[in-house]
Amino acid sequence: MPNIVRKVGADVTLFTLDATDYIGVIEGATINIEIATENVGAVRDGWNYDVPVGASWSLDADAFINDFPLLMLKAATDDRMITVVVTSAADGQKYDGEAVIKSVGHTLNRQGAQKVKIQLVGHGPLVPSDAGA
Repeated sequence: MPNIVRKVGADVTLFTLDATDYIGVIEGATINIEIATENVGAVRDGWNYDVPVGASWSLDADAFINDFPLLMLKAATDDRMITVVVTSAADGQKYDGEAVIKSVGHTLNRQGAQKVKIQLVGHGPLVPSDAGA
């Protein structure tokens, strides 16, 4: 059976891996949570969704370059691993995790606004944050 993918709306704040330096925020991102069908029964609390323990996740989002400086991102993420804090659009709960940067680029739209396109792949689970309450 194929895996199930749930799309969850969220705001995502990015930090360097040691969580000391702020990189930027992506508002209205979509987190793709991929669930192996054999794991659907093992559920973790949160997200107002049935998200099993060990589900993999990824993010593919656009953000305006003014809100998310491309040069700062590239300088801060030389090791390609970052810390993320995800705020669920469903319930406002915060989740922490780590992610590998797969790609970062930028485009110009017809109005000339530069946008950053970023692809992340989760490295381990997203877990409820102590700062989330």
